[in-house]
Amino acid sequence: MVLTAAQITSTAAQVQGVLGTFNNATDAFNKNDWPTYGNYLDNDVVAYNLSQPGYTVGKANVIAYFKSISTGTPADLQFDPTNEITWFPSVYPLAVQGVALWTHKASHHVKVSINYAFQFSPAKGFLLTVIWAQHLVGD
Repeated sequence: MVLTAAQITSTAAQVQGVLGTFNNATDAFNKNDWPTYGNYLDNDVVAYNLSQPGYTVGKANVIAYFKSISTGTPADLQFDPTNEITWFPSVYPLAVQGVALWTHKASHHVKVSINYAFQFSPAKGFLLTVIWAQHLVGD
């Protein structure tokens, strides 16, 4: 398959948008900076497999969930992606998935390897629309 210049430019813009959101949201999450983290979430974001099988819907609810499991000490709640990231370009949704080291000291998880998958909306400024992470008992 040969891509046109416009397709290459479009794909590059998608990669930049997704990676910008991914990196900035991860940074805010790891600082436990919930107002800034919320800037990268769509209002209708869905977070799956958090503390129990099921899901949490809506920016305010997702932020409230993460605030509720945070001790207030950023080092106690961390999401550290490894370099094993797979990019899924498409028209919609755009997605990345990979492996991260998860720390949630309140549940005695320190640098536990978990799988994750995130989806982003190019129509909404590359905001996170779906957050999925491997369920761990206690989180």
